[in-house]
Amino acid sequence: MHYSDIYKTIKLRRDDLKISQEQVSKLSGVGLRTLKQLESGKGNPNIKTLQN
Repeated sequence: MHYSDIYKTIKLRRDDLKISQEQVSKLSGVGLRTLKQLESGKGNPNIKTLQN
């Protein structure tokens, strides 16, 4: 799986659950800014971030 697939999966799953980026950030421990970058296809997350 490529990073872009992971980013799309995160956004699709969040949309399916009808939860905000803020909620995902709080639940996962991933910073809101990081989450926004991931969903927009930017950034280079480390393994720990992806595991959360």
